[in-house]
Amino acid sequence: MSIKLSIDNKHNVGKGYYRIEYYEGVKDNNGKTIRKRWKESIKGIFKYLNPKNPQERDHNKKHKNIAESIFREKEMEYQYSSNNLPKTYKATRNFFHYWDEFVAKLDLTTKAVASYASARKKLIEFKGENILIGQIDYAYCRDYLNFLSSSLKSNGEQLSSASIDAYFKKLKFILKELVKEGIVRKNPCEDVKAPKAIHKLKEWLTTNEIKQLINTPYQIKSMRDAFLLSCFCGLRLGDIVKLKWKDLVKEDDKAFFNIKTSKTGKYLKLPLNQDAIKVIGERKGDRDSIIVGLKLGSNLNEHLSKWVRRAGITKDITPHCGRHTFATNFADQTKDGNTLQYLLNHSDSKTTKIYLHMAENKPYEQVNNMESLMG
Repeated sequence: MSIKLSIDNKHNVGKGYYRIEYYEGVKDNNGKTIRKRWKESIKGIFKYLNPKNPQERDHNKKHKNIAESIFREKEMEYQYSSNNLPKTYKATRNFFHYWDEFVAKLDLTTKAVASYASARKKLIEFKGENILIGQIDYAYCRDYLNFLSSSLKSNGEQLSSASIDAYFKKLKFILKELVKEGIVRKNPCEDVKAPKAIHKLKEWLTTNEIKQLINTPYQIKSMRDAFLLSCFCGLRLGDIVKLKWKDLVKEDDKAFFNIKTSKTGKYLKLPLNQDAIKVIGERKGDRDSIIVGLKLGSNLNEHLSKWVRRAGITKDITPHCGRHTFATNFADQTKDGNTLQYLLNHSDSKTTKIYLHMAENKPYEQVNNMESLMG
């Protein structure tokens, strides 16, 4: 097989468009060699056949250089693939150009896209964006991990081990794909020993503590209703803030939220218990928000903490703890892991089993159930 760069000037008066021609000899059933030929256009790259001014001549030089660069890459790609060699020549590409192209091909949720964007931003903070694939070596990965370990969040606190782990794993995953494609021979992250992520224990509220909250008034009704709704149905606040009345479906005496969840992008028909129905109140217009005026952010966390403390609860409760509360109490009362996995919209049963384990080993209650020796 051979390839060459040519110009097609048949269909465009005064212009010739660059293309790559491929020639391959293939033997037929009788052993006779048949020459096959096909062409690949280089979109948008052309020359003026009779340049009339300096601008057109300058255009021709630039487009010729572009066409020749693309041709050399195609030619090298053919040589490496036909000889079954690693595509190490592609390591001269900008790493973040590859990153963007690869991530764009993934079927990601909005949250996952944001996660990759955040990891990309961290890498650029580390060494800038003019990094070639071949420059990502052991030293780069090691020093990036050290950079993450000393990085601070916007509030001045150090990154958690879980955040460091998440950032580093994104880089490791992209490099793994580069190895699969034969662009790099070995993943340099593999030899870097990253510290194990320490995840905070999931905090939740007991049924008595939920009652304490219900009986404790607070001036921001939207925050109060949203958190209680999360405790009673398990939805994330990010999904609750998007709820419209059209998402509420009633069938006979049953009520459901019929929604597409933000994190997974999957559709969920979520049954509601009587407590959840009481929280949302009377139905309004289909396009109206179920929880009116709710805004996510640091202010929400602050008001939730004040409300929790006002109710006499000393646990460190965040908005996501509403979901933990529903999951743990459901697991404790039903022991039904399969149904809980569906309600939480988990794709992996291992994630759901955490709540079953939490329900079986309630540390606060179990410690107090021990025999008293002090009389």
